[in-house]
Order: sequence, then C-alpha cells, then structure tokens
Amino acid sequence: EKKVTIEPKDAYGDVNPQAFVEYPKSRIPEGTPLEKGRVVDLVKDKSQIVKATIWEIQEENVLLNMNHPLAGKILDFDVKVVSIE
Repeated sequence: EKKVTIEPKDAYGDVNPQAFVEYPKSRIPEGTPLEKGRVVDLVKDKSQIVKATIWEIQEENVLLNMNHPLAGKILDFDVKVVSIE
C-alpha cells in the first residue's frame, strides 16, 4: 500500500483566473436552474459540449468558471496493488 499525492501542476493545473467568463443568462439552456455551484452544459461550435460551473449570478449575466472542477486541488490517493499478472 502506498499514499500518492499529486500536486495541481501535475494534475488539472492551477486555477486560471482568465477562465472565469461573464455569460448572458439568456444563453443558458432553458429550464436550467440558475444557482451558484451548478454545472451547466454549453454548446460550442454546434457539436462540442463544454461544462462550466456557475460561480456568481449577476443581473443579466452569470459568471462562469470554465476551469476543471479539480483545478487547483491537491489530489491524494491510497493505492494498493492487489495482483500482478
């Protein structure tokens, strides 16, 4: 057994302040509750879906965090090799 720690730079990176964007509420998919912390799916280029987290709700926009949810986090794992074949 071994404990493994992975620093942010070796996993999903540090939080990028430039990955916070203001996005019009009107462009959030219909029926999506606007609440802080909710992950929303946004369509990019008509075929690619991008996930973003609602960070802040403003009057006409929402501030979206486009960083990976684990960005800036230290990851700790307990690893146990059960078998080698």
